[in-house]
Amino acid sequence: MYRLADALLQLAQSLGVVIRTEAAVVRIIVEQNRARAVVLALGGQIRADVVVSNADVDYTYRSLLGLNERRFSSYEPSLSGFVLMIGVRQRFPSLLHHNIFFSANYESEFDALVERRTIPADPTVYVCNTSFTDAQHAPRDVRTFSCLPTRRRLKPHLRRNSASGRDGGVNTGRSSSKNSPVWISASRKTKSR
Repeated sequence: MYRLADALLQLAQSLGVVIRTEAAVVRIIVEQNRARAVVLALGGQIRADVVVSNADVDYTYRSLLGLNERRFSSYEPSLSGFVLMIGVRQRFPSLLHHNIFFSANYESEFDALVERRTIPADPTVYVCNTSFTDAQHAPRDVRTFSCLPTRRRLKPHLRRNSASGRDGGVNTGRSSSKNSPVWISASRKTKSR
């Protein structure tokens, strides 16, 4: 994956793009209704024809642009992710590199996310088992996983999911009356994709 980033770096540089790393931006300067420069955390500023922010829109508006207008409080960010980085001293032969554990009721999951604005009781969960393809991602006899359930951005208006009694806990695998609270046990019952 690093080769892709390196190839993009080389392409950008061949086109005359100057890339600065370790240059944290603390403010975007706007002149005549256009972003014209960025102020760096270590001092100084960089002027540009175009300024693009890849930061969270709320952070960009409030922190980088200094816009604390009330209208921004109603902006709704897109679906988000909550990533768990897990290391375990056990092998899971049923888990491949990429694994998706779909909700038993996809329609209900998105109804919770979009319409009711709650965290679903049975979210779809993506599990990346990086040590499956590269043993150097973990110490000997340890497996590493990134676990990413589908969820909304946590904001004060989100309600506790009354159906599950949880407020953001991870409930993975297929739904059943005996849902396992630990995603890894559910992985044995669910075919990796």
